[in-house]
Amino acid sequence: MWRNHLCLVFELLSYNLYDLLRNTNFRGVSLNLTRKFAQQLCTALLFLSTPELQIIHCDLKPENILLCNPKRSAIKIVDFGSSCQMGQRIYQYIQSRFYRSPEVLLGIPYNMAIDMWSLGCILVEMHTGEPLFSGANEVDQMNKIVEVLGMPPKHILDMATKARRYFDKLPDGTYILKKPKDGKKYKPPMSRKLRDIIGVESGGPGGRRLNEQGHSVSDYLKFEDLIKKMLDYDPKTRITPYYGLQHNFFKRTSDESTNTSNSTSPAIEHTVASPINHSTSQPDINWQFQVAPGQIHRTTTLIRGTLTVPWTVRSLVIMQLTHHTLPTTLAMFTPTMHTVVDPRTPVHQTVQGGHSHRLQARALQQLLEVPFHLLQCMLLIHIYQWL
Repeated sequence: MWRNHLCLVFELLSYNLYDLLRNTNFRGVSLNLTRKFAQQLCTALLFLSTPELQIIHCDLKPENILLCNPKRSAIKIVDFGSSCQMGQRIYQYIQSRFYRSPEVLLGIPYNMAIDMWSLGCILVEMHTGEPLFSGANEVDQMNKIVEVLGMPPKHILDMATKARRYFDKLPDGTYILKKPKDGKKYKPPMSRKLRDIIGVESGGPGGRRLNEQGHSVSDYLKFEDLIKKMLDYDPKTRITPYYGLQHNFFKRTSDESTNTSNSTSPAIEHTVASPINHSTSQPDINWQFQVAPGQIHRTTTLIRGTLTVPWTVRSLVIMQLTHHTLPTTLAMFTPTMHTVVDPRTPVHQTVQGGHSHRLQARALQQLLEVPFHLLQCMLLIHIYQWL
């Protein structure tokens, strides 16, 4: 407290991923560095899908992903000012246009899967240097999506409240794209192939990665497959963060893993994702938090009931929380409302009342009483890797 003002102090971060792209003259970063970013972001989205949180970021884009250090690959997600929780969706106009999911464009109820769509767009942009879908408006955005992915499935358009904005329904029940009022011409559906955009068989975007280590056709096929699963029109079948982390794109051979680096410097851009433990268990696909038994050996424990969270990368999610998400998030760390458990504290220490950090309930009440129109409260959630 300072002069009766509650002050929150945060670490100083480096530039964002858009700035990083600009530093490459929009030629993109290596596939290995893209993999490093992808694994951290999937891990962060996995955390946000925990039952205690179920937070939808709603504005995931390169500008909202910051480097911790300009010469390292560790990143942090920022700006939760548009975020909401499942069941408390309060905005219809969300997500920056280039990263806006089909369900938001079409007026279909959305969930945490919209962040996975944004992630797919971000990963392609990080490697190619250019936005995958760079629409000038929502109609243009939808047409650019159709150029790459083809027409949305009929069952998706049937439930869409805004389908008529983009499509005409024929007497037989099928849909076709509306003719643009401005006369702009588009390529036929699926004529702009994703594999050509990322350069699966041509040495990467523009052939710039030809013969570079970690940029083989096999590497690109894995990347293409992951992106396609992230850009599934149907949010029910779109890949989740859990299954994203199990994807072959993140599985590296022992030879490839020997030459790794965390640097974002173009001179040593051969970074690869840290190896993760791939469980053979197959939990049901849903947007609840999933923990496979084989992953428990790499954990940091967050205490509420028996929740145990696997973390495979060192990460920190900076949460700029609105009044819609703050109370639940605070409750996650306050099993008794008398203490806030430091998430770095092992479960046995917390249960025994050991070396965990504590915050009195009065401080929590002061935090909750801050007028949200004067201050958007932020909460730092630390996630550390146990080596």
